[in-house]
Amino acid sequence: MTASTAVSAAYADAPALAAQLADGGMPADAVLIYNGRRNKVAFTADGHYCIKAYRVPGIVKRVIYGNFRIPKARRAWLNAHTLIELGFDTPEPVCMVECHCGPQIGRTYYVCLAYHGWNDLRKVEEHPDFERLVPQLAAFILALHRKGVLMKDLSQGNVLWRKDDDGAFKFALIDINRMEFDVYDSERQLINFGAVLDTEAGILTLAHHYAALRGDYSYVEKAVAAFRDKQAAIARKRKLKKVIKSLTGKQ
Repeated sequence: MTASTAVSAAYADAPALAAQLADGGMPADAVLIYNGRRNKVAFTADGHYCIKAYRVPGIVKRVIYGNFRIPKARRAWLNAHTLIELGFDTPEPVCMVECHCGPQIGRTYYVCLAYHGWNDLRKVEEHPDFERLVPQLAAFILALHRKGVLMKDLSQGNVLWRKDDDGAFKFALIDINRMEFDVYDSERQLINFGAVLDTEAGILTLAHHYAALRGDYSYVEKAVAAFRDKQAAIARKRKLKKVIKSLTGKQ
């Protein structure tokens, strides 16, 4: 077993944390905050860093990610640096670890600063500040598009926001391994309206502000269509999972 690491020189304890992840996995005193099928997320015991542990893929993808594709942790590391260089907020990268077994990828980790005191966009349409927040969210999405940033997972859970003392809203991106840069195709950019808010009414409001900023109100209809397409795809996927569970007897 070998390990590849990338470590920020800004954090004196980053090399030790990277070595711990490479040699022994998640620190024993880490505080698990998310335990999903595809990854786990934890804070270090002092709450200073956030560690994302990606699931070890199946045998075929282990070879693919070990030889032909950039693994998720490295993509997150690279994307974070690019976002920051472009002037967008994302938790600062601390280190990245890839474990290899011969030609196969194994455990991978991405570590960044922990952002406390931020909210995500889940249920934001019910928040009393929504009417003031939504035009600034539209401006944030447009800024991404104008700089060619296409975040493929621009979903409610991956956009953080907070309100500053001056009343302005700030936004930050997390879970950033699936991104493309130098994308200026407006049709492709429309995917960002698929899951960023909960309801079609919310997307309609967001789209009106976005379209006004672009000076092209055709984006309103297109954004709502993108939302409907995404929600239909989600519904089909859920239905398929239910069918598979009923056929296999899994609960």
